[in-house]
Amino acid sequence: DQRLVRGEIPGISKVEGGLRDLDIYLIDKELNITHDLSLGNYSFEQSLAGDFSDRFALQFMSTALDVEDFENENIFRIVNVDSGIKVISDKVIEELKIYDILGRKIYKANPNEQNFELNLDQLKNGTIIVVRATLENGVELSTKAIKY
Repeated sequence: DQRLVRGEIPGISKVEGGLRDLDIYLIDKELNITHDLSLGNYSFEQSLAGDFSDRFALQFMSTALDVEDFENENIFRIVNVDSGIKVISDKVIEELKIYDILGRKIYKANPNEQNFELNLDQLKNGTIIVVRATLENGVELSTKAIKY
């Protein structure tokens, strides 16, 4: 007997302390959806019975920038894909370095591309990485991500 179960994860309307400068996203790994919890609740449906404790994850991203002359048109994002991550940029990335949370360099490349995928199968799910990119216009950007 398969029953359709509806669920809802509450959004976040107020944050305090160190979370004030973070965007908090809910990641639904089954549907490959990333939802900004500040926009409201996340509704989902589940048709299979069982324990799905690894279906959801939280991702925290910093919204504060300390550099006053940062050009807003520099878009740089990291998206999880099946075998690793996809790098998306509006400028050509001349150099890319990936570090683990201990600061060890685990990847370095000169892709000279805007959008590409990297295989990170060697990393365990839940590994926090720091991705640093040098763009063709000389701007250096970095972001944190969690591999899942």
